[in-house]
Amino acid sequence: KGEAIPVKAHCLLLIVPGFACLSVLAAGGNLAGFLLVLCVYGPFLWITVTVHELGHAWAASRCGAAPQELLLWPLGGLLSVAVDGQTP
Repeated sequence: KGEAIPVKAHCLLLIVPGFACLSVLAAGGNLAGFLLVLCVYGPFLWITVTVHELGHAWAASRCGAAPQELLLWPLGGLLSVAVDGQTP
């Protein structure tokens, strides 16, 4: 209990905000729009996915499972858990 969960991030978690920034420029946006998307969308994506998956880790530990690893990617995340020392 109370052990740190290894967190890994998929490379797409960096690439998707980058494409969002480029789409602002491609749509005729200016540098201010580009920077706004870069400074808001990128961190917002990381924070929301991380908080959401940590909620799953908390719920799993409350149900007796041991969170093993957390993988973050743009469409959500994947939490690996072990139940009674066995991983599915």
